[in-house]
Amino acid sequence: MVIDRVLSVACYLCAGSASRTSMSEPRLSGRSQCEMYRMRFGDSDSDNKPLCMHCHGRMVAVCSFFSYLKIVRRGLIKRPIADIWLEVNRVRLQMWLARSGASPDCSLQIAA
Repeated sequence: MVIDRVLSVACYLCAGSASRTSMSEPRLSGRSQCEMYRMRFGDSDSDNKPLCMHCHGRMVAVCSFFSYLKIVRRGLIKRPIADIWLEVNRVRLQMWLARSGASPDCSLQIAA
């Protein structure tokens, strides 16, 4: 039924659902559990797939990691190798935090 599809949407990656009953239950970050993002996974996708907050954070972390590596590979960053290495490890840490379910606001500093 169309109404059921609107009220209960499952995440494309983890199959977790966000139902209308969980709208009033706040998460640790203060946001409601039912917030879903929409994302296309390729150029051939005709429709957007729903993503939960956790999977969205993981996708953002992975995309930022690979985009930084692409910039480094093209030689667009003119910094010492040690600084590039620290930045790569910082972005890898963000991927790990997203995978472990840490808040996106959590910022751990890597000592230089």
